[in-house]
Amino acid sequence: MVDNSVTPCRLHSAQILGESIVLLVSSRAEVRRTSNRKPSVRFDISALRIPLSFDSDSTTKFNPVEILWRKRGTDIPSYASALAGNWLVCASCTFEDPSVHQDTGREPMTSSTEDSQPTGKPPPPYSWTQTGDSLTMAIPLPSSTPKSHIHVNIAAKHLSVLVTQVVEDSNIPLPRYAMKELWDYVDRESSLWTWDQQGDLKFGLLTLHLEKKHDGTKWPSIFAQRPSPANEDDVPETVDPSEMWKIREALEKYTSELHADPGADIPSLASGEMDPSVDSEVGRRLTMSYLDILTGDAVSRNTSFEEVLALPLQHELQDESGINPRSLVIKRGIDGLLFNGPIVPSVDLWEHVSTFPALAFVLASKRDTRFVYHTGKAAALALENGGTDFGPNMYSYHDAQGATRAKQGVSRLGSDGRAGSLLGVCGIQGRQGLVLVCLRERELVLVEPFV
Repeated sequence: MVDNSVTPCRLHSAQILGESIVLLVSSRAEVRRTSNRKPSVRFDISALRIPLSFDSDSTTKFNPVEILWRKRGTDIPSYASALAGNWLVCASCTFEDPSVHQDTGREPMTSSTEDSQPTGKPPPPYSWTQTGDSLTMAIPLPSSTPKSHIHVNIAAKHLSVLVTQVVEDSNIPLPRYAMKELWDYVDRESSLWTWDQQGDLKFGLLTLHLEKKHDGTKWPSIFAQRPSPANEDDVPETVDPSEMWKIREALEKYTSELHADPGADIPSLASGEMDPSVDSEVGRRLTMSYLDILTGDAVSRNTSFEEVLALPLQHELQDESGINPRSLVIKRGIDGLLFNGPIVPSVDLWEHVSTFPALAFVLASKRDTRFVYHTGKAAALALENGGTDFGPNMYSYHDAQGATRAKQGVSRLGSDGRAGSLLGVCGIQGRQGLVLVCLRERELVLVEPFV
């Protein structure tokens, strides 16, 4: 209860200072309508101080909460750590005083240039059609893409399509399907793919010919559908095969509209959608802020945005676990680099202490990842969400320690899907060291030892 009103909030971190405890919490601040009438949500992060001792003369049954400071941004923190009188706050945005976000009659300027987007809806990422014994899938790509940059793997029940090293700014999100589950089985020996660069045209066509394992089965979609608010892979079938190839012309027209807009120096399709569509599977784009615990003042400048693959595992062992609470695994190419962050940012620097080879690459192949944590130099852990049909797995990846190979493993977290999805993970003290505690909807799973 704050200011005599109940405010739902999320606790991120806490620090005991003298006879009180200071909490860092986030809460929803406001919802606005932008110029294109889309809702824009703001969030507050606040430092709350609560006395640990009760006043013997007081008649109240609870201690008052003092708001030390409040800042506002467009997202909540992904991670926070309190040390040496300052908070390390990792988030996809920076935080400012609420007065900066007060209504000025117009929305603050951003790099997304939403108002300069073409009014037409972008075409789907692919088109497809089927016969009784086969399917054909057409994916438009920039015609300058070399065939050596296209990687296609057709398995019996999964499909992987990756395009590396973009030759030029195509203003479209390139396909990234990492072990995507197909709706039904295919005959991988009879299936194939071709790349037609379409001569001097702007877009070519990557065409996949998939032979059905079960002839006569009508597929409602290419990929197996999982329940979601807006399934981006739900592309309707093109009934007339002669119409399927028109996806290339539709994409030509859409990108022409982007380039024709004189106010779109950086088209919002590229800056606002292309990167997240690729990077959402391999990390989160975060900036690190250092704020004074009591005042909220910036102790140092925000870092540049980095692709963070793994955050420190929350635990109770402090220094005994070997997990630096200010360490992050950062994406560098296909690898994951472990950095220890500064305790006092005005004095210390970020230090590279270990490397997890090809971590970014293997994380991209995980279709159901819910959490990714690291335990210092010991391991990086990718934990699946699980569902009603299957239980979650935990994949562990270890430091190569200078060798050409590194240890890795997989563990099932509890029983089957009837125990529900994975809700949260932390570490506690066990007989042999750190024990992993995994909370599922109807089950509590302890893993010891887990690395």
